[in-house]
Amino acid sequence: VAGDNVTLDFEVTYTGTIPAGETVSVDFQTVLLAAGATSADAADFTVASGTISFTEADKSETISIEVTEDTVIEADEAFEVLLDNISTANGFTTGFADGNPSNTATGTILNDDNAAPGDGIAFANITVSELEGNVAGDNVTLDFEVTYTGTIPAGETVSVDFQTVLLAAGATSADAADFTVASGTISFTEADKSETISIEVTEDTVIEADEAFEVLLDNITTVNGFTTGFADGNPSNTATGTILNDDNAAPGDGIAFDNINVSVAEGDVAGDNVALDFEVTYTGTIPAGETVSVDFQTVLLAAGATSADAADFTVASGTISFTEADKSETISIEVTEDTVIEADEAFEVLLDNITTVNGFTTGFADGNPSNTATGT
Repeated sequence: VAGDNVTLDFEVTYTGTIPAGETVSVDFQTVLLAAGATSADAADFTVASGTISFTEADKSETISIEVTEDTVIEADEAFEVLLDNISTANGFTTGFADGNPSNTATGTILNDDNAAPGDGIAFANITVSELEGNVAGDNVTLDFEVTYTGTIPAGETVSVDFQTVLLAAGATSADAADFTVASGTISFTEADKSETISIEVTEDTVIEADEAFEVLLDNITTVNGFTTGFADGNPSNTATGTILNDDNAAPGDGIAFDNINVSVAEGDVAGDNVALDFEVTYTGTIPAGETVSVDFQTVLLAAGATSADAADFTVASGTISFTEADKSETISIEVTEDTVIEADEAFEVLLDNITTVNGFTTGFADGNPSNTATGT
């Protein structure tokens, strides 16, 4: 604005001795350059001409050219100041220091109607993730919000290109079948400084690792020449989108004993065929083709009046497995029958080390790393 009072100041000096009583004068005038993208015109500054003078006591003068302030987005603009026609009051012979018949200097009006440092385009979040979904009707998208920080001049539009980019091949890299490859351009104005890039996810029920890809922003352009860039000053920006595998057990699903306390009368002779039966079930859905397995073993309690020892039952260990068609298994521990008068005797069955054939992620229904049940 005019109140900024901007001037281009050209300092002119005389080198050498000016005789006492002598005055050296030189004319100046502003000169427009040949028309071009970087040439100022008469509306960009105050056209001026005049004369400056030097004496031995005053050998430095300043020519101040007023600049016309504006908010127009434009290239830097230049003009010249010409010095010529040196004269002296008393006939002293002198000239320009370089011996030429005239001198010129160039003044450049620097355009400041551009983005301030730190202003520009950026992703609101550089990491975005979403559960994959199972069927197309889930309509899952990864939404990347892109914002412009700062002021965009009236009438100006700032645009930036985007494209999805596959990561180097690896266990966590998505491929083109996992999402809809996309590219395009998003634009910002002062009235609309937030845009969303939505990338469609290909839903499935495949058990797999989380999968990632990138969205690249580059090639910023403007309609009217406004100079801006990315807020961080880099020539491009990227954000990572991660498709989270959701083909795993839901919270609360998993393996558990039906009863954590099982008891049976001991029996007297081997023919009684007494066993303690621990039923173990899987709650929830097991994907087609998947098998969930868990190890078991009998565990002696700390020695005490009610602890069984290895002679009281058949020590056992092994693995039980579940599928969607068979989600209940029984661990049968044989009891050693006798006629000895003794206290009730207890031991435990431990479940741990859950594994799956195809990578399905599941666990114990109570969320613990192992489960135990007591047999008496």
